[in-house]
Amino acid sequence: IMNNNKDDEREEHILLSDLILLLLANKNDKIEGRTVLQKLVYLTSININNMLVNKPNFKPHYYGPYSYDVALTLDQLINLGFVEEYTKKTSDGIITYIYNLTEDGKKLVDKYSNKKINKTLCKMIDKLDKNTNSNELIQLAKIHYIITNIKCINNNEIIKTAEMLGWELNPSIIDNMKRILKELELIDNDEEK
Repeated sequence: IMNNNKDDEREEHILLSDLILLLLANKNDKIEGRTVLQKLVYLTSININNMLVNKPNFKPHYYGPYSYDVALTLDQLINLGFVEEYTKKTSDGIITYIYNLTEDGKKLVDKYSNKKINKTLCKMIDKLDKNTNSNELIQLAKIHYIITNIKCINNNEIIKTAEMLGWELNPSIIDNMKRILKELELIDNDEEK
């Protein structure tokens, strides 16, 4: 006897390129800033780790966890015409990179509209948007990286480790960021304390 719901029970798998496209789709087709995009991929790839085929390798970088895999994949998506990149200059002279999903990119993500992976990402992006601005998102990724990769748990250890990595970290928000990480199920109770 065949199970007609076999497709529903199969584990979904996606590529890193699909994750980037889905993130753009869930952010109203637009993400402002290379750093924000890197941190979104970092945090969401942890959440969907078992579904991601080609997992990006993140290393400590000036603005927090950074992956050359993500940068290369984003460049490929731009070159293939699925993502558009443009720049804008802020009032203080800083150049910000903006990423938009193109019409061709939107067609690619349509196949995920009713899939579990898209629903999972949508919930996570919604929680991140409600709980963090772009600067806090960067802090959240840094704190997560320190807790899970360097195994620092208490706030003083986290601050010292951030300083050793050359990361700016606002000590007053660490407890709130730990709470958000726990709500997103990116750390457990043992890691939070």
